[in-house]
Amino acid sequence: ELYNRPIEVYEYSIEPINIVHGMYKTDNEPIRLSYHCGVHYNSIIDPWRPTAGHGLGLPD
Repeated sequence: ELYNRPIEVYEYSIEPINIVHGMYKTDNEPIRLSYHCGVHYNSIIDPWRPTAGHGLGLPD
């Protein structure tokens, strides 16, 4: 809700294991996280298409 973007969680697969707020209809890329060994998350980013700040009302 805070970022007005869905969140996709991946674990050892190219398909997400969980999609949080998937019902949001937005043009912004989802926030993507990788989950490791049941204890740690990393963000997944596309270095050619930065999306930091999307959904926060910041200018593009």
